[in-house]
Amino acid sequence: MHVLFLPSWYHTSQKPTLGSFFKEQALSLKEHGCNVGVIYPEPVSIKHALTCTPPSQLNDVQINTKRSRYFTLPTLYRINLKQRIVQYQKLFEQYTRDFGLPDVLHAHSCFYGPGGAAGLAAQQIAQQYQIPFIITEHASAAKLSTTPKFETQLIGQAYRTANQLVCVSESLASILRDRFELDRTIEIIGNVVDSELFTPKEKIQDDFTFITVAHLRPVKRVASIVSAFSYITEEHPKTKLLIVGDGEDKQKLKTLCESLKLKQVKFIGDSSRETVAKLMQSSDCYVNWSEYETFSVAVHEALSCGLEVISSPCEGPEYVVKKLNGKVAEDATIDTLTKLMFEVLKKTSCGLNEHNQRHAYIDSNFSRDAIAQQLIREYNAIVK
Repeated sequence: MHVLFLPSWYHTSQKPTLGSFFKEQALSLKEHGCNVGVIYPEPVSIKHALTCTPPSQLNDVQINTKRSRYFTLPTLYRINLKQRIVQYQKLFEQYTRDFGLPDVLHAHSCFYGPGGAAGLAAQQIAQQYQIPFIITEHASAAKLSTTPKFETQLIGQAYRTANQLVCVSESLASILRDRFELDRTIEIIGNVVDSELFTPKEKIQDDFTFITVAHLRPVKRVASIVSAFSYITEEHPKTKLLIVGDGEDKQKLKTLCESLKLKQVKFIGDSSRETVAKLMQSSDCYVNWSEYETFSVAVHEALSCGLEVISSPCEGPEYVVKKLNGKVAEDATIDTLTKLMFEVLKKTSCGLNEHNQRHAYIDSNFSRDAIAQQLIREYNAIVK
């Protein structure tokens, strides 16, 4: 089976972990005997032209890859979107000259316009070359109404004509059905979780540690986590909070910590997957307080490490969090988060046995092997 991935976003020199779960899916399929390739056109603003690593140096040695880089034009949304689809088409032609026609196209997401739109490109390529295609929707943008009307119509058309439509969670599938009035089957296949890297470890230090991993922007509501944590330290001064990731809110969050005199909060910054795994293994409870999530790889990685999880009602990971005895809030207030954090602190340690049970569930349902088998079934069904 020859599968060609079209990710809407992928790793760049500035963001080396971006779209890591796409690559992990591709590698898992390769491990199961599939011939897998990736095409990705990277949009770049003119002001960043001189600071980018050449795209050829970003190719994956394990996966047949064709990448390009092109300039976007400020404020010209429609033109940039059309240009992006043309860039995918050009890369597809280059790819097939070197590696042959794929049996199936697998596009990841239709959203984010001039910076995404892989599903729209896949639809056009599939129609031109008579190749079946699958769309997996990941994007939290599906929950928003900010997408232009003309683009929303294009996305709906792509969803209807895809040979198979997949969502990473049932809540996201429900949103697509309602927003695009879809009367078709939507399969639910989650993202890959590296259950070999994210494993339970026995903690050495005694201090209780909360951790969150996020791109630091308003929708992640990390400020609420910091504010709730400030109440925790009044009774538990040795408790720690690790904030992993960078983003536009980082300085604001540091200023907030200074105003609250919180020395127990540590900002880690962007980190490799290996570093994140070690940080989770040395922590006790993962906190997700996002406004919305579609899946949340980080939550599932924390569960794979056996951690307790507190989550906001964000329409993404709640089912799995509840199933593995985590805490899902009824609302997103700071008071509610503070209460849940105190509850976790008061809980008698569950020990390595419960940690291993959480890991086993994630491994059975979201490991490379589990996701690869689900995808291969879908590919076989539409290729036949």
